[in-house]
Amino acid sequence: MSASDRISRPTNPDGLVLEAWGQGLMLGCLLVMASVTFVNMKKHILLHKLILIELILAMPNGTFIFPKDPVYGWYQSVTAVGLNVSWSLHNVIAWMKNRPFMSRKVSLFYIGTVILAQPYWVLEIYANFAYFNNYNKIFLTTRPLEPIFRDPWWIFTTCSLFYTIKREYNFGIFELVSVSPRFGIMLASMCLSIAFMIVDTCSVLNVFSHSSLPTGIEPFWKLSFIFKCLCDTVILDDFKTALDRMRAYWFRKRNMGGEILLHTGEHHHQHHRMEGSDRRPTDEDVEALTGNGGDRRKSESLPKERLINFISNEFEHSKQMPSTSAAVRRQKSRPDETLVSIFDSSTTAGICLRVRFIKTLATPLANLPPQDPSTGCSGDHDSVQVADLIQLILLSVVEMPGRGLLRVLSGCTLLSLGAVTVVAQDRWPYMTLQTAPYEPPQIQITKSGTTDPGYLFVGPRGNRPAGTAALIYDEDGNLVYQGPEQVTANFRVQRLFNQDVVTFWAGNMTDLGFGYGSVHILDNTYREIYTVTLQGDFETPDDSVPDSYIDLHESHISARNTLLVTAYNVTQQSLTSIGGTPEDYMLDSLFYEIDIATNEVVHSWSALEHADQIALTDSKQGIDDDHGTHEQPWDAYHINSVELFDQGYLISMRHYWSGYYGEPGKGDFQLDQAGAFSWQHDMRIYNETETSMILSLFNNANTPSETVAPSTGLSYAVDLVNRTAKTLRTLSDSKDVIYSVSQGNYQQLSPSGHVVLGYGSIAKIKEFDANNKEVLTAQFGTDNEVASYRGYKCAWKATPFWAPSIVVRRVSRNSAQVFMSWNGATEYDNWAVMAADSLDSVSTTIVTTFKRTGFETSGTVRGLKTKYLQVVARQGDIPLGTSPIVSF
Repeated sequence: MSASDRISRPTNPDGLVLEAWGQGLMLGCLLVMASVTFVNMKKHILLHKLILIELILAMPNGTFIFPKDPVYGWYQSVTAVGLNVSWSLHNVIAWMKNRPFMSRKVSLFYIGTVILAQPYWVLEIYANFAYFNNYNKIFLTTRPLEPIFRDPWWIFTTCSLFYTIKREYNFGIFELVSVSPRFGIMLASMCLSIAFMIVDTCSVLNVFSHSSLPTGIEPFWKLSFIFKCLCDTVILDDFKTALDRMRAYWFRKRNMGGEILLHTGEHHHQHHRMEGSDRRPTDEDVEALTGNGGDRRKSESLPKERLINFISNEFEHSKQMPSTSAAVRRQKSRPDETLVSIFDSSTTAGICLRVRFIKTLATPLANLPPQDPSTGCSGDHDSVQVADLIQLILLSVVEMPGRGLLRVLSGCTLLSLGAVTVVAQDRWPYMTLQTAPYEPPQIQITKSGTTDPGYLFVGPRGNRPAGTAALIYDEDGNLVYQGPEQVTANFRVQRLFNQDVVTFWAGNMTDLGFGYGSVHILDNTYREIYTVTLQGDFETPDDSVPDSYIDLHESHISARNTLLVTAYNVTQQSLTSIGGTPEDYMLDSLFYEIDIATNEVVHSWSALEHADQIALTDSKQGIDDDHGTHEQPWDAYHINSVELFDQGYLISMRHYWSGYYGEPGKGDFQLDQAGAFSWQHDMRIYNETETSMILSLFNNANTPSETVAPSTGLSYAVDLVNRTAKTLRTLSDSKDVIYSVSQGNYQQLSPSGHVVLGYGSIAKIKEFDANNKEVLTAQFGTDNEVASYRGYKCAWKATPFWAPSIVVRRVSRNSAQVFMSWNGATEYDNWAVMAADSLDSVSTTIVTTFKRTGFETSGTVRGLKTKYLQVVARQGDIPLGTSPIVSF
């Protein structure tokens, strides 16, 4: 290459100023957008992380104007690698945001072509390096092709979004912008990015006069890229999530006339019943009360307690490793309690079985009636797949043949493809509705026998906010109810004051496997009649102060109308016995019994207060160098279920492979070898008598870091006289072996003898008949990507307090398509479509009827002589709920 043809840092003042201005503008904008993204992103959402990575990768290319030759060419080429990866990542992000609106074939074609374009970018990275370091001028040939391999996907995304807004959502662009100026900014940025994209292409193809710009200098691709990134940053979530939220507002504004149409979760809360009254709260009562929560009170002093290990299986291989530490207050428990550990029994095959029980005598509650048999649940949450994939990619780059630039180029391409692979993992189908801004996961149901009647209750959570809610499905796979989008657990039907209610925990989960939240109790109209909270002198890992400290693991209503809940407290504790230091931190695992009517704590219990009976050295949860600090305290106990038993409590401790119950002066229970379990959840008691009972549990047998054996449901016949536990049932599906690493539950369906197992970290529910045969499998997410802490099957009847929803789209002059739904309603079987003369008509005329078909029913109405319609949900000819009148 001749000296006159050499490429160097711009020396022309106009070119230098223009390039410096373009780079400074790009870098400044990216820094601001990255900061905004960082403070608004949700750590558990992959899309938000990818947007931040996209911005960070492009930043260094906004500084290559500073180095001088010969560093200039190398610096520009290296920073261009991150920029090129960022461009490909932008197309992946656009795919993620637009994917809910694309068919499966279009989605696969979109992401497939993005992947197929990657070899060009490898070539372009090389061409850029060779050009700016004066090896050859291939770049002059490849650079004009950049728009073809960079921009078609973004143009498609923009056109697709505008088309979707026009076709799928019942409002215009200007109305949408008035509802959400932020969305308007995004749409304007899309248009501007395409405009500058066109100008950039024209500039590269020398459409403009050579005298209009310095040779080789043009800022248009930077401006296009800035507006592209602004589109990603101004709305972090996918397009459908954002549009559905705005549509919900539009529904209320246009269809409701101020009345409630959609269930938004903004319940009125009630903490107290009226004194001296057993009546159910009226509408006025509920609306007059707010959710302040009662103060946590110290329980009355209790007599001494004795701990007896009830059921425990111990595989002799847990490791204990040293940790680091720091300091905090301990949640105080009563000093007058003593606990006694009693019994060990060993078996062959390297498995040591120990059966343990703890009983806590509670004098203030001694005169209350015993607990009815019931069902329950429990779990943790971990996801290591993305980290594992990234680690694999990095190891591949390290071991890659070649060196220098070749390894860098290959590594960047592999990382880009790896990001695409991670993003493409969740292929599970989600529902799209016209009458509600919901996107719940579709549930796939397979029946192989006779099942018990009832609805399926789950609280899934995964990589996307849509569908993360309390959900009810019928056995045909139809959605029945979706609650507000929030992390929930223990969603099910329970009995309170002799009436059926639905209960669930909602709050924030931590990365340590527990959470902070409140328990919500709704009647059969979905009005929130009680909100149970817990305050107190707690320490949290991040020093935050939540509104309530109730943990997600338990929210069990007892027969005495109290609520059993769990909680965690960061506590400074000497861990020298397991190789730690005197100033380490651990989690004290606690449970509370709370009077639902008053929100007062009537009993509390701390595992750490009984460390002399439950030795820390017996914990199966190893401690490593990353745990033992205030931010990462060691979780030795992990209580995940609590149940009343006689006059005490049955406590499941996952990290001890044990259930504890207290009874003075008695020994442990001997368990047969067939009943071995580990890392269990959800211990429950059934058919309790003075001499015997049935005990059940969900046997995970695995952890997120160790897979040992298939997960099973186990039940035992417990002889309270001879203190033995004999295995009754071992439930598993040989055709579908599941390894659940966390969470899960065992639900006894009386009186049929059927059992429902929720598999926690695996998004499945299975029902087994009395002969232990699997008769139903329901799956609502991809394995190990979507979880539901517990899954239940419950009988339920509900008539919501909100009105049905209606959306009407005109098909022709005298016909229209009507969409109708009633979120949560179980009792109606058909719809009547009514014609009205105006929006405020008091009289309507029936036009036609439609049989109920799933959550949302649709049908075409012909021969219309009005533009005002209304729908009525009916059971036979009996009206149960009436929608607002809408115009179309």
